[in-house]
Amino acid sequence: MLILESICPYQMTTEHNCKTCNEPLRGAYCHVCGEKRLMPSDRSFKVWLQETLSNFVQFDGKVIKTLVTLITRPVRLASDYFEGRRRPYLRMINLFFIANLLYFLTPGLQTFKTSLYVQMNDQPYSAYVLRVVENYLEREELDINEFKQVYDAKTLEVSKLMLVLLVVLLGFVVYLLFAKQLYLSDALNLALQFWSAYILMFILPFSLIIVVGRATGSLQWLSSNLFSELTLSIATFAFSGVYLWLILRRFSKSIWLHFGKIVAILASFFFVFVVYRAVLFLITWLLV
Repeated sequence: MLILESICPYQMTTEHNCKTCNEPLRGAYCHVCGEKRLMPSDRSFKVWLQETLSNFVQFDGKVIKTLVTLITRPVRLASDYFEGRRRPYLRMINLFFIANLLYFLTPGLQTFKTSLYVQMNDQPYSAYVLRVVENYLEREELDINEFKQVYDAKTLEVSKLMLVLLVVLLGFVVYLLFAKQLYLSDALNLALQFWSAYILMFILPFSLIIVVGRATGSLQWLSSNLFSELTLSIATFAFSGVYLWLILRRFSKSIWLHFGKIVAILASFFFVFVVYRAVLFLITWLLV
């Protein structure tokens, strides 16, 4: 009988201590941790359904508000988050994961993928990669072309899971340039906002154009004109420069000082992507 009473949900009305922190209860909610005193009526299906729908609508509303503000009012989002007005928005890390998920699910522009050919020929560490790959192929008696296909397929999967490394690297760069105005956590939040915007406003639209091009048979023309390496590089730096200028402007006293810091951040992209691609190669090599 004692055991049944200890697990009976209807005994909760007589509890005087919080189930979470064990503090004495002074009302319907714990004044220390906020845990609600659970009543028999709280276990009804009607209440469960109301709470589920309420939480879903609230989350859905935050998603819409955050995405709209990210795209149309990036300065407002950065300022609100920096000043502590965060409840109307998603957490920046959640926003980034949503953007990352959409990027993962969308075929098209694979900006963060680095093929084996590029790793072996176009990076500062390519001599090391070339030596490692050649030794492996000779030891395993594998064909280079077949191995490239296997490697490129695997590195595409890995690259979509490694975008958080870009957040960390950019966050540290921003922190070094704005250390007097920002905590490291602030810099990381700004980096999360930037990469989320880059994925949602730059990569996904281009990816949709590629999907349409494949469907209409005009992909070859798009690849040679709109998606040339030069065009994409210019567009990337233009978007990055403008967006970073906007969300970081409040932290610089003068326009020229701010201009210099934005140029420094854009220049650091070379270092950021070299580190990213080197780590990408090492992880892909371990998994392939």
